[in-house]
Amino acid sequence: MRHISTLKWALVAAASTLAVQAHAELQTWRLTATAYKQAAEDALPDYVSLGSTLTVDYTIDTQTPSDTTIPGFFSGAVVNFSFHGETSDAQGYLSATGSGLNAINIWPVSMRNDTLNFLSFNLFTDKTSPDVASALNDFASATANPGGADWTDLRLDFNNGSVWAKPESFAAVPEPGTYGLMLLGLAAVAVGAKRQRRHH
Repeated sequence: MRHISTLKWALVAAASTLAVQAHAELQTWRLTATAYKQAAEDALPDYVSLGSTLTVDYTIDTQTPSDTTIPGFFSGAVVNFSFHGETSDAQGYLSATGSGLNAINIWPVSMRNDTLNFLSFNLFTDKTSPDVASALNDFASATANPGGADWTDLRLDFNNGSVWAKPESFAAVPEPGTYGLMLLGLAAVAVGAKRQRRHH
């Protein structure tokens, strides 16, 4: 009977983890992209050279309400972002208005050491999203399927130059505690299964 209790505990732990994630307002979404074009390249940092992999982490409030007069416009949805080891509080918006160009357009609240001053993650689509979660899934889907009707592009503007990058992936990053709980649950399941084999 003990192995049954262990299995139940593991399932409860896993379910609790999923429930916490499902109701979390703040989520981290990671964008990876490959630089393919530059403007004023002599003024750009070396780490955004052509062919380099760029990674942007967005902290997004998925409960941000849509603008009352513009459906699909979510002002302030991005709380902060991280790029090249530097995190900045963000201003800006997530637009999923179905106007042909949806975008996550943000800029840092304070001046950054790397002089990055504007990020534009664009989704070329005619879809209007009712909420932030749906919009993020649309961005992720278009990024994962670049040959489809919808497609994405990233532009980073620095004080004296810009770089464009082809998005390769855009996905939610599990919270650190999630990994621990999941591993704990898997370990408990393994122990329970081992005990069950001993008794049979």
